[in-house]
Amino acid sequence: MLATLRNRSFALLWLGQLVSRLGDGLYEIALVWMVYEGTGSSFAASGVFIAFALPTLIFSLFGGVLADRINRKYILVGCDWVRGVLLLAAALILGSSKISTVQAYVITFVLSSVARFFVPAYTSTVPQVLPKGQLAAASALNKLSGMAADILGPVLGGVLVAIMSPAAVLVADGLTFLVAGVLTAFIALPPLPARPADEAEKQTSLWADMREGIRAVVDDGLIVSLVTLVAILNLLLSPLNVVLPRVAELIGTGSASFGLMAGTLAAGSAISALTTPRLHKQYGGRTLIVAGTLLMALSFFGLAAAPGLLWAILPLFVMVGICVMLIQIPAVVILQEHVPNHLLGRVASTLEMVSQAAIPLGSAAAGLFTDQFNVRWFFLVVSLLVLSTGLFFRNQMRRLAQEGVVHG
Repeated sequence: MLATLRNRSFALLWLGQLVSRLGDGLYEIALVWMVYEGTGSSFAASGVFIAFALPTLIFSLFGGVLADRINRKYILVGCDWVRGVLLLAAALILGSSKISTVQAYVITFVLSSVARFFVPAYTSTVPQVLPKGQLAAASALNKLSGMAADILGPVLGGVLVAIMSPAAVLVADGLTFLVAGVLTAFIALPPLPARPADEAEKQTSLWADMREGIRAVVDDGLIVSLVTLVAILNLLLSPLNVVLPRVAELIGTGSASFGLMAGTLAAGSAISALTTPRLHKQYGGRTLIVAGTLLMALSFFGLAAAPGLLWAILPLFVMVGICVMLIQIPAVVILQEHVPNHLLGRVASTLEMVSQAAIPLGSAAAGLFTDQFNVRWFFLVVSLLVLSTGLFFRNQMRRLAQEGVVHG
């Protein structure tokens, strides 16, 4: 994994996105708390998350098109600097006054909209600067840094909100994005791969490029299988934050066990991110994905059997966290290796849009389900659905191998 950081361009790219992710955590927690403090309403505070999620559905496909049309380095640097300037401008406008609910929603929506152009550009830039043999290690490193930023960003944001004014927090956040842009500006990015000759002769519109990206997903059995896999797992795993408080209540230890369960999930993911690249080299990505789904199904079955036993639940949540990385890291690598680089931005943005759309649906469905039924039934249903998803993916891979679309 450390070998990837010896590549100067990837090291700067990775460090830049780590700083960007820290910035995301800063403004998310700061704005959520400011809205809650100003309104006293959890529902109003949840609007910040909605404002953050909506741009994924609106702008992701456009972001993918631009990532395949222009130099991705310009997109990455531009997105960081635009976010930095927007935050500094917001701080200047606010001065010493408090942020209103509407202002918090607008700031979140705009920043998240810019990020929708950053994500596909980053995903498609990694295979431009690294050889294929290092993509699994790079994906694992990105996952680890993302988890670290998701932990440190909100913690730092919470501390800053407590000791500084809202405007000062936005200034600190804006500076993180400006620093990230400076780091990324120094990467050496090869020219964007040329389109095939028959396509290069055509002057296509943004809409035509978007349709081409969607067709590349729909017409490719391997990509359809990956998108389906990621979307279903997001649909099933996103409700855990909704369900864990109910499990804690069932155990009878309250917030302490809630924190432990969330922590063990993260610990399992971190352990797996460190070991998955080696396993990927030894067994291949498709084998790890199938094994990850089967082990995850068994873990959820165990949770259904012992929802009130903390000593049994914690190791099972570690295993769920391990399985998440066993699935996610190979899925990203397969996508980067399989998709032609001139289409990768659009395909990655389509995957992000579909998978992110599944998160609020899963959370809402889990809330309704667990209001009506015992939480053990939720874990049992998830176990069966994860198992079905793994078997579907395995059968698809076998069919595609027989057709010669994939090897092995």
